[in-house]
Amino acid sequence: TAQQIADKKITLSKIPAFPETLSFIPDGGTAQRYGEDFTVVGNEVRWDSLGLDNFLEEGETIRLTYQYE
Repeated sequence: TAQQIADKKITLSKIPAFPETLSFIPDGGTAQRYGEDFTVVGNEVRWDSLGLDNFLEEGETIRLTYQYE
């Protein structure tokens, strides 16, 4: 949503067991890199790079794949 983009975070339904293995791929874009393009804090995927801000738009589909406990 526009609010998620403004807040620079997406809230996940579960906490990832291994955050560094989370896969973050915007449709039509390239896979983002953990630690470079985004981080995971608890159940939130956060970013502070302008690259994602300029790329993501409201209604954008993002595939997030991860394992949880």
